[in-house]
Amino acid sequence: MSDTVNDQFREEQLSEMLRIAFRHWNEVRGDRVMPERREIDPLELRRTLTRTWLYEREDDMTYRCRLAGEEINSAYGRPIQSRLARDVIGPKFDAVVRLRWDYALDRGAVYHGFSKSSAVGPTIERLCVPLADSDGTPRFVFGVSQYFDSAAPKLDQNSFNFISLDVNFYEIPTFQRLFEDVPA
Repeated sequence: MSDTVNDQFREEQLSEMLRIAFRHWNEVRGDRVMPERREIDPLELRRTLTRTWLYEREDDMTYRCRLAGEEINSAYGRPIQSRLARDVIGPKFDAVVRLRWDYALDRGAVYHGFSKSSAVGPTIERLCVPLADSDGTPRFVFGVSQYFDSAAPKLDQNSFNFISLDVNFYEIPTFQRLFEDVPA
């Protein structure tokens, strides 16, 4: 994990688990802005699966968890698959996370974020990439969260009040950092 912000996204700035996911996503993406969900191969991601999550933006614009690895479920203290993101993340979802996910899908952008450990929060690195459905419509946010403290933090809806994630967005396919109209 690197805390250096670059104008050009470089996979070497990612921790190993995030790099594995990014390389696979980028390989199956080819020359498109995003691959289809069905192209993601769990066998290629076997080392990251416990840290992997997938949310679907439904027709009513809500997000529903479709996949959550063991470490993600452990962090929330319960299985989160099939739950609405708003119910999992809580009040900060619409004000912060939803804006990031919508931006990644609608703009065609990768987001990379990290927080540094503090007295009230864990060290987290997160990568989020867009995926399309079988019609090519941007519909899924696919991510990997790496917790660097001894164990996955215990997250609840209040956790997002103190976890400050520094997020940078990078446009696909150039991977140039985006600065305008970027959600915080």
